[in-house]
Amino acid sequence: MDWAMKFLPITFREKQSDWYGQKGINWHVSVCIYKDENSNLKHRTFAHMLDGVRQDWLAVACLLEDTLHHVKLQLPSTTRAFIRSDNAGCYHCGNLWLAIPGISRRTGVFIDRYDYSEAQSGKSYCDAKIAHMRGKFSKVVASGYNILTAANMKSAIDLYEGTTGCQAAHVKLQGFPPSTAKCPIKGITKISNVKFEPKHLTTWRAFNIGTGKQLPIEHENNDLAELEIISDFVLKSGSVGHIQNPKESNDVVDSSDDHAFNCPEAGCTQIFTRYSEMQNHCLIGNHTYQLQARSSYDDIKMRWMDACCTLSEDTLKYSKTGEGVTEQVCVQSDMGWALKKERKSARFSDDLKSYLSDIFLQGESSGAKVHPSVVAKNMRVAKNEHGEKRFSANQYLAVGQISSFFFSRLSALKKTSSTDISDDDLDAVLLNIARAETAAEFQ
Repeated sequence: MDWAMKFLPITFREKQSDWYGQKGINWHVSVCIYKDENSNLKHRTFAHMLDGVRQDWLAVACLLEDTLHHVKLQLPSTTRAFIRSDNAGCYHCGNLWLAIPGISRRTGVFIDRYDYSEAQSGKSYCDAKIAHMRGKFSKVVASGYNILTAANMKSAIDLYEGTTGCQAAHVKLQGFPPSTAKCPIKGITKISNVKFEPKHLTTWRAFNIGTGKQLPIEHENNDLAELEIISDFVLKSGSVGHIQNPKESNDVVDSSDDHAFNCPEAGCTQIFTRYSEMQNHCLIGNHTYQLQARSSYDDIKMRWMDACCTLSEDTLKYSKTGEGVTEQVCVQSDMGWALKKERKSARFSDDLKSYLSDIFLQGESSGAKVHPSVVAKNMRVAKNEHGEKRFSANQYLAVGQISSFFFSRLSALKKTSSTDISDDDLDAVLLNIARAETAAEFQ
């Protein structure tokens, strides 16, 4: 699923002044990729045209339910669905997740999992179909028609024999329910996969790494807006698109050829003679990776991985039972250890800030500034008024932290708070003002 960029109304003949200040038309595109009875990959694109709507999770939930309803009508054997989208706020939110169980029950298509694409991972198949429909709009306008409303967009897509693999509907959202309570989920921006179970959600930061984290479904968002169908989908002969596997050829394709198309995936070495073959190859995702050059750092990591995978005795832990018999217990590492850890920022305590501030101000007033390395050593032996250690071991600071506190924070504070102007600077300012006035009189 994806929200297309708002479509600006266009006419067959328009003045330049009519182009400015136009209001864009919203349209949401969903591409259903499935296999037929012969295991051939096919797709059907459902485009919802709306004259004005807020692109939030409520609109997405209503359009998703309508899309799955038509999928069930056109493909009655469909019972499961897997959703994929980008990480926009209207898709990546807990309110939409809590609305999906109700959508599954009402449509008869169980939504098994929701997967989110990685940032900057390339264009989706929705963008390809959006480009086809925009091309159809250009042809229709060149024929003498005007596209000014959502109804015109739907008519343009269905005009003549329709657009290959695409269907369009003109809808309107009305009867909005009262605002529901928000569903905050800690660390939701790091979740990339969600699996829907009867009473809980299972989330992963990386697909199928570890057992995942379970979140209970305490309530469902079943109060959705009413979707008024102004003009429904029209199923034509060309509404079904075919996805063909790229044909493997034994002919060697020269990458320097102007008519050769390289796979845009980083590291993939596949080259195609046709753009359509390259496009289908990217959709299927059957990439061939070949590392052209490996750095010494990567080589060290690969050798370390091989050493860790071949451990035998070191991975066994010996424990004594109650009878004094020693048995071996295999130690398994936690899944997901390669994920980037969250960096936590430690804040200085008030006592620590007071200690550093006193040293800094004393050095500024006396002129004998203390080096941060000396402060780091003195901190370990500093004592309070009761003769006890002033700081614990977990409060010790490194030399870089002390330097940052001195030169970044307190120095900047001193510069901004200083408003005194010396007599020499004041004389120079007055002299420049006098020269400027003299020059103005002669001009």
